[in-house]
Amino acid sequence: MSGGYAYQLGRYSNSGNYNNGAYIGASLVNLPLLYNFTPEIKNAAIKLEQAELKYTSAQNRAVKDVSAAYERFLTAADNLNHYEKNIVAGSKALIETIMILAGASMCVGNLLGGKLSDKFSPAKVAGLTQLTACVALILIFFFSHNPIVSVILMCVCTGCLFGVSAPQQVLLIENAKGGEMLGASFSQISFNLGNAIGAFVGGIPISHGLAYNYTAIPGAVFAFMGFGMLYYFHKRYN
Repeated sequence: MSGGYAYQLGRYSNSGNYNNGAYIGASLVNLPLLYNFTPEIKNAAIKLEQAELKYTSAQNRAVKDVSAAYERFLTAADNLNHYEKNIVAGSKALIETIMILAGASMCVGNLLGGKLSDKFSPAKVAGLTQLTACVALILIFFFSHNPIVSVILMCVCTGCLFGVSAPQQVLLIENAKGGEMLGASFSQISFNLGNAIGAFVGGIPISHGLAYNYTAIPGAVFAFMGFGMLYYFHKRYN
């Protein structure tokens, strides 16, 4: 803002005479600064909208994850209730009978494994035993709803569990000359380690809310891997 007293030249007046008088003026130099802040305000509004969208997305993702976890919990609870009501309840005597059958199958499997190892190649006997266990586990996955079939397949699996022991011991004696005791100790370590790994891997499907028959799938995979290694050993060294 400025003001003062000045003369106006004649060529700038309508009458051609000098004019004198006071004047006042205002400078609008700083007015464009108001316009310069407008893009920043728009950017701030856009960033605020982006933050709101990210918050909404994170909230929806959290709700989805919680819902999925709750659904898995409900599935596991249903499986557990079914197991308690239809399998465990009032079946103490039946479980004792099943345990006796499982133990008897182990004894029979160990006996058959030794007998067959005397007549045939121990590697072939052990490999076919592993393959039989693999097939039995796959059948358990599909026919676990039938109690009679499940018990029969369980006896087959427990028989194969100890049936593979005798031919493996024979293989140790034949292929570890001078180190039979060391090989036998490692065999026992491997047996216990396999039990621990099998229990851990078999529990993975249950921890993810799947039914109990899914525990047979990892067992079938391990049994097939054992068959493959024994088959290779039979072809390579026999």
